[in-house]
Amino acid sequence: MTALTRLPDSELAEYRNPDIIGIAKANGYKTILMNVQGDLPDMVFRASDVEEADEVYLKDSEFVSQTDNRVDIRAADFLHKRLAEEHGLFIFLEKIGAHVPYQKRYPVNEPEHDIFKPSLAPDEFYSVSKRRRIINSYKNALRYNIDGFFAHLLGENPLSLKDCTILYTSDHGQSFMEYGQLESHGTTYLEQALVPFLIFSTDPWVLEHLKKPPEIPFTLHHMNIIPTLRALLCRDEGYDPGVYSSLVHNGEFRKPELRYITRGSPADCELSGIISADTDGKIILPLDKYMY
Repeated sequence: MTALTRLPDSELAEYRNPDIIGIAKANGYKTILMNVQGDLPDMVFRASDVEEADEVYLKDSEFVSQTDNRVDIRAADFLHKRLAEEHGLFIFLEKIGAHVPYQKRYPVNEPEHDIFKPSLAPDEFYSVSKRRRIINSYKNALRYNIDGFFAHLLGENPLSLKDCTILYTSDHGQSFMEYGQLESHGTTYLEQALVPFLIFSTDPWVLEHLKKPPEIPFTLHHMNIIPTLRALLCRDEGYDPGVYSSLVHNGEFRKPELRYITRGSPADCELSGIISADTDGKIILPLDKYMY
């Protein structure tokens, strides 16, 4: 959130750099900070960032009033209404998502949401022998808590959200015992380092300047997100932070080494080795092992 480009952060730049909430406010946006799975501050947002936001919604807010697997859907309804009725909003949402335990991220006892079978029971333990059921539960979680989230966020007519840009990503990927491991995330397997990165926009300036996938010659990094947000907030296609490029940058698109954090805080984190990639710089995983 503070555009660190060197890790570990031995110089503690994360405590001096401006955060994305402050940058949005400086550009005239009303800021809303939402963390429906926990409290703030945390390892991502500092106490000063939370205090700076105009509105803050945490785990004990109105969104967590029923069972947890419906939290994201209610948050999406809230955001859709705000985005449809207001302009000049900068919103950061940390959602529940399709995190383990997957069978608790959708209404597992409702047949219309338990599509992929066999799947796991609500309180069932994971084991290597249940890999297929784990993957099916993950697919059900994706269908409900990712597809369903976007259906509620965008509404029946997504183009009605005028001048709106949405960035979506994750803090880590998922493993499914490809090598016999039980850890779904937090270790050094490549599957756990790859995340989705989607951009939806109805903003004419963004649509004109945003680089499309064919124009990006290699795998992106989380570090490309903050430069992109800063460039979008400032409407500046010439903004160049010097290391990681924004996705609206009109100059050379840089390709720094891809590394990822496996343990610790920015100040003392453990970095993986360089992620291997094809000669063209793109990382592609075989998907046949997940097809059931």
